[in-house]
Amino acid sequence: MLTTPEDIDAVLAAEKRIAGRPAWSKSRETTVRISVPLQIGDAIVGGLFLAGTASVHNAPQDGSLVLQYQGQVIERMSVFPTAPHANPLDKRLTPELRGLTLPAFRHRYHAWMRNRRWPRPAGDNLAVAKLLDLDLANFAEAVQYFMQRTRIGGSLPPPRHEPRLKL
Repeated sequence: MLTTPEDIDAVLAAEKRIAGRPAWSKSRETTVRISVPLQIGDAIVGGLFLAGTASVHNAPQDGSLVLQYQGQVIERMSVFPTAPHANPLDKRLTPELRGLTLPAFRHRYHAWMRNRRWPRPAGDNLAVAKLLDLDLANFAEAVQYFMQRTRIGGSLPPPRHEPRLKL
C-alpha cells in the first residue's frame, strides 16, 4: 500500500514492467483507452497502472498518458492537447510556472515533483504542468518517451488512428 509521498518516490525510482498483454479498447466512437497493470521485480503492484486515452480521428492524434495508483494520478503527459492549460497562481511555484498558460497542441508534462502531494484530494488531476520542448512527431513516440521517463519497460501497441479531414 502506497500511503506517503516517499512511497511514491520509491515507485517512481523503481524499474517497472508491463504485466500481461496490453490492448487498446474503444472508449467512445472517437477515442480508445488502455489500462495496463505494472509490476516491480516479479510482483504485480496492486492498483499501479499505466493508463492512456487517444483520439481516433484527430490529426495529430491527441490524448494522455498517466501513471496512477488506485485511481490517483502520479504523473501525466498530455499529447497534442486540444485546449490550453493554466497553472495555478500559487506562490509556492517558481515564477516561470506560476500562472503560466500553456498553449494547445504542445506536449506538456505534469510531473510528480511539481505536484508532490499524497494521498491526493478527490479530483486532483495534477494542476501544475510544464511544456515539453521535444520533437515527438506522433502518439507512439510520446508513449515511448512517457514510458522511459516513468521507468516502465515493455511496449504498448499503437492506438487505432483513422484521421479525418475537418471541414
